[in-house]
Amino acid sequence: MINSFSGPWPIVGVNCEMVADVNCADNKVGTRTAKIEGDSYKVEQIDSSTFSLMANLAVSEPQGGQRVGERVYLKLFSFVWKDKQFQNHNAKRRTGKTNFPDSLRQSIVKAFDGKLVSLGGFFVLHSGRAKLHVMPDFPGCFETEEEVRLTNEPHEVNAFQIVSQWLRYFEMNAPLVCATVMHSNEGNGHKLRVEHTHCYSAHGDGGHYHYDTTPDEVEYEGWFAPASAVYRIDEI
Repeated sequence: MINSFSGPWPIVGVNCEMVADVNCADNKVGTRTAKIEGDSYKVEQIDSSTFSLMANLAVSEPQGGQRVGERVYLKLFSFVWKDKQFQNHNAKRRTGKTNFPDSLRQSIVKAFDGKLVSLGGFFVLHSGRAKLHVMPDFPGCFETEEEVRLTNEPHEVNAFQIVSQWLRYFEMNAPLVCATVMHSNEGNGHKLRVEHTHCYSAHGDGGHYHYDTTPDEVEYEGWFAPASAVYRIDEI
């Protein structure tokens, strides 16, 4: 079980980002969290499989066999998969405005013409830098005049502005290991989040991935598999 979560604040101590990596069969957990610490952030590994608020999960069962590979350079328009094995994709240089996971997502939108197709997997940013955010701890009461003003605006206007001002944004360095889930559409009224990606690294960078900031330098490699079923589970 892999992918992007809001981290378990009762365990970490504060609100945080989370990249899940859980082997349920062997009861092994390699989950990473990213939290705000002072003016910067800190990435840690935890041995808990719990999360808070929300999660986008990719759950798989090892099937064995050989990995089938496909290389894609510059433009990502075609997908080929065989027997639902993980597919390997490589890309160097970003020539457009769309980020790496959404480029893949848009290609399945074009290929499957309105059908719901979902992919889950990992990609690695081998070189370059990327913009990520890390959630700070939960906010308290509104304090500034601007925050008070936004609460009086229509919800669809102020929600995005308040969240954007609250999040902490950073430029982070490769290599970054990123877990992602993407859907070709919102699932016929189920309001699926069409793409969600969190990253971590061995050098202490990690958080929620937005896009790379060095298009001429970036190199990506990813492994993805299509979902056989999609479940939307609401909090009870």
